[in-house]
Amino acid sequence: MPGLHRKCWWTSIFAICSATAFILVTQHGVASAQLHGARWRTFVGWKFGTSISYPASGFSALPEPDAHDGRTFVNPDGAQIAVFASYNVLDESIEASLASLIESERYQRVTYRARGANWFVLSGLRSIEGREQVFYEKYLFGAGGRTIHAVVVTYPTELKAIYDPLVGRIGNSLHGR
Repeated sequence: MPGLHRKCWWTSIFAICSATAFILVTQHGVASAQLHGARWRTFVGWKFGTSISYPASGFSALPEPDAHDGRTFVNPDGAQIAVFASYNVLDESIEASLASLIESERYQRVTYRARGANWFVLSGLRSIEGREQVFYEKYLFGAGGRTIHAVVVTYPTELKAIYDPLVGRIGNSLHGR
């Protein structure tokens, strides 16, 4: 009987592992389907006219900051979308703004960088609260460079398959006056 006991033990371990894997894959698939087939909402900040589109399902808005300069949306899976704007009080150029960010310690692991006439994007990896995260940041200079509008998307690296396809749409939706 010892052989039968050992066989049942391995069968139980296999069943538990299979069930766990099924649950994890199912949850990932459901989350992915919810975000990819999601309705999109538009946020428009009244102070600077900053706007973005973001997936409506799964994200909830945090309270508006006292400065009324943006909004942050969080998902229980660890993803976060922050949209905000400010006056360009230092009259920084796109080049100067980009250079100051790149020199910062927070941008040591940039893996993607793009630039247009009035915008730039930085993306890469960083540790946030001890957890490895992907970051995507787009900065858009408003009319005459008087304002700077931004969207910052962060999410755990294990959710790259879900969020990587969405960040471009979120970033491309950034507008401001």
